[in-house]
Amino acid sequence: MGELRSTRTPSNPCSDAPDDELMSGGPGKRSEAKSLYASAMIERPSQRWRSVVEAEEAAVAAGTLRREEAAAAQFWPTHFVAAVDAALASYERDVARLDAAPDEAVWLAVERVALALNAIDDEEGLIESGERDELYRFIEDVLTGAGVDVAALIARRGLDDAELTSPWRRW
Repeated sequence: MGELRSTRTPSNPCSDAPDDELMSGGPGKRSEAKSLYASAMIERPSQRWRSVVEAEEAAVAAGTLRREEAAAAQFWPTHFVAAVDAALASYERDVARLDAAPDEAVWLAVERVALALNAIDDEEGLIESGERDELYRFIEDVLTGAGVDVAALIARRGLDDAELTSPWRRW
């Protein structure tokens, strides 16, 4: 039997295959795969909300929580969580495809997710300040995970630190 050798690298410590094998697929595919890997490490707020609802449902079923005390499903109903999750997944794919794109392409991705979340909130009215903070952090973290210097991006537009989504955001 051949020698067992680890192929983990500093840029991909979780892999058992070399970066080139994982990231092959032509120009731009390497960074797209790394962006997808990085964003997979970032939990979407919608995933957390779903987990909280499921935990409450399990507690009600187990008899450790009274039904009237289980409020998470009211804050984050299934259809709302699914819509937000779809918008955030689309954003992750948009950012993964940027590959050293100019600022305008980055801003377009941010605009698209902000407008998608506006539409969801217009219909549902469920994005409150806590959700807004989580969504903003997620949007910023996905960009950072893709190698975008968010502070520099915002500064080049002459905006303040907390204004990444503000040109479009109504939530």
